[in-house]
Amino acid sequence: SRPDEGHTIVVTFTKIADKKVYPLMEQAEYCLTLSELDEVEGQYGDRLVWKFLVSLPSHPFDYIARDDGEEKTLWAFTDTEIIIGSLAHQFAEALTGRTLGKDDDPPNEDDLVGKRCLAYITHETPTRGKSAGKTRETIVQGSLKPFKGPAKPTARNGRAPAPPADEQDRVALVAQAEQAIGR
Repeated sequence: SRPDEGHTIVVTFTKIADKKVYPLMEQAEYCLTLSELDEVEGQYGDRLVWKFLVSLPSHPFDYIARDDGEEKTLWAFTDTEIIIGSLAHQFAEALTGRTLGKDDDPPNEDDLVGKRCLAYITHETPTRGKSAGKTRETIVQGSLKPFKGPAKPTARNGRAPAPPADEQDRVALVAQAEQAIGR
C-alpha cells in the first residue's frame, strides 16, 4: 500500500511572475572597468567573456548600480584570438592605451583586468537565440578609446587641496544627483 493512498495532496502555486527586468541605461558614453576576463566554451567554440563595471566618465569609481543594489555589469563575447580590427583588438588597445600591431606581443590578463576605457553604450534587440525580442545594452564597436581620468590636483604634501566650503556643498549635491540618476 502507498503512503499517500486515500490522501489528497494539494500543491499551491503563487502568482506567475515575469523574469526580473532591469531598466536599461541611457544610450551614452560610459567608463567601463574590466572586472573579469574569462574563457568559456560556447556553441561557437572557445570564447572570451569580457565583464565590465559601468560608471559615468566624470566619476569612474562610482559604479552604476541596478535597482536591487548590485553593480551593473556589461558582458561582451569575443574570439580568443586578437585579430586586428576585431572587438577583442579594440578592447585590448583601449584598455592598455597602446596600439597593437601584427607583430606585437598580446597583452595578458594582468595587463587588462582593472583597467578602464570609454565606450558608447546603445540598445539592441536580437532577432534570434534565447534573447530574441529582449532589448539589452551593447557596446558599440568602433567607439572604444582609452580612458584618461579627470586630473586630480595635488598639494606639495601629496594630498589634494580641500575645496572651499561653498564648493564642498555643491560637489556633494552634484554627486548625490548623479548617483540618483545612475540608479
